[in-house]
Amino acid sequence: MVLFKNISANKFPTLLKNIDRDEVEVDGMKINFFAEKEHSLRFEDHQSSEWASERWSIDWPLELFRWSVNHKFQNEMQRILRKVSLKLKTYDPPYEDVYKAVRGFLRLPEYEFREYAGRDAISYILLPDYLAIKNCELQGDKLNFEIKFHPSIDTGDLRLNIIARGKKTKQSQEAFSKNSIQKYGAFRLARGSLTLENAADVQSYVFLKGRENEGPSDNRYVRNLKSTINSRFMANEILGASVEKLTTWLHGLGRNRSDDFEHSIAILFHICGFSTEWLDRGNLVEDAPDILIFCPEPQALIVGECKTDVFGWKEMRKVRDRAEILCQELKVDTYPVMFACIEPHDIDEQTRQRALNESITILSAQEIDEILKMTLRGSRARDVLKRYFQYGLKYPLE
Repeated sequence: MVLFKNISANKFPTLLKNIDRDEVEVDGMKINFFAEKEHSLRFEDHQSSEWASERWSIDWPLELFRWSVNHKFQNEMQRILRKVSLKLKTYDPPYEDVYKAVRGFLRLPEYEFREYAGRDAISYILLPDYLAIKNCELQGDKLNFEIKFHPSIDTGDLRLNIIARGKKTKQSQEAFSKNSIQKYGAFRLARGSLTLENAADVQSYVFLKGRENEGPSDNRYVRNLKSTINSRFMANEILGASVEKLTTWLHGLGRNRSDDFEHSIAILFHICGFSTEWLDRGNLVEDAPDILIFCPEPQALIVGECKTDVFGWKEMRKVRDRAEILCQELKVDTYPVMFACIEPHDIDEQTRQRALNESITILSAQEIDEILKMTLRGSRARDVLKRYFQYGLKYPLE
């Protein structure tokens, strides 16, 4: 005997729950699928289209259900689930042995069920939601996005919620007109754009009107490809750091003057996009430079000594010798640098000339303040490297 029950796609999870509770009726007939066997249905996870595309090669959001019965297949659920839809399949076991999915409108290939080796029969059901964020890109002040959806969805019910994070956090909700819709194979595509000033990143959520309480159908996180906001600095601010405190330490006015100055140099270059290692902290490495600063693009290494008072050739030679060793061993351009929280006029001409002759860069409090300002304006690591680090040891050494 074959019984049919027509339901909309969004009601299928409810049907699964009713089957699990033995509460399904078709034309007044109550159906018991499991013949009194112990069974359980559990919602496992909601996977965004981005995640599902990467993991399953399915570029639609997926809801993952787990169904277990305390005996092995073959049983009623195997036959029923195979017939439910060409676009709905079960996986056994999950993740370790995933069957290849076909891109292009979510038509998954047929395959045979296999017996589960354990005590219970377990079936994993992937249920697609036919509403997805296809593309989302933030460049400068412009956010461009595309939403794809099944033609049964009313365009007037589409909603896109935006949370833009920058100097301030802004939230908005966008609707779509019929004029913004075009055909996309068997589906539909909605395009739109927004102007978002000073946004560092955007979190977007797509909903259907009337189904908000079910959560978003899909979501996407994007960072600004041309951001003028420094997210590393924002993270420090969120955790309680401040420009004022950092500036105080950079001027050598911290409680522990020498350590705080070294620490502040490490923080400054970190939020500018460099990778930093503060080696002198607690004598982490014996006879090491105070700080190593790595520039990712172009690849370069800054070897730094930090001084809170005037210095001479002895200190400069030490940092120069260490830089030469690292340049030779790491095979990268290396810049020996003296960071000094003193004014430019406190550095005598003889010291400056010697540094120039030995390819050593000296950065006084004035230059350090300028680097901080560049960082707060969103300058990149390579911009700082190009402007302030003109003298160095080029690999290979002559």
